Amino acid sequence: MGYSVLCEQDLAAIHEATLKVLHTTGLRVLSARAREIYSGAGCSVDSMTGMVKIPAHVVNDAIEAAPARVLLAARNKNHDIILEGRKVYFKNFA
Repeated sequence: MGYSVLCEQDLAAIHEATLKVLHTTGLRVLSARAREIYSGAGCSVDSMTGMVKIPAHVVNDAIEAAPARVLLAARNKNHDIILEGRKVYFKNFA
């Protein structure tokens, strides 16, 4: 239990709106190699403009494939950060 700014319905609405933007508007990808990777994953790529349109299934598959736990290892183990569950970290990178 903890503090939550958004309810599950709000999160779902944001996710759906994001999927719509990625699929209909897309994003400009400057790297030709990255565009090849997107194309290989099933995205629509316009090589002339660099625009990539990402279908919902590609995004959802990537989310499902993401690890549940990520270690951000520091030089000093005392400063390692583990991203998992509902943990949130704020870091100023100066």
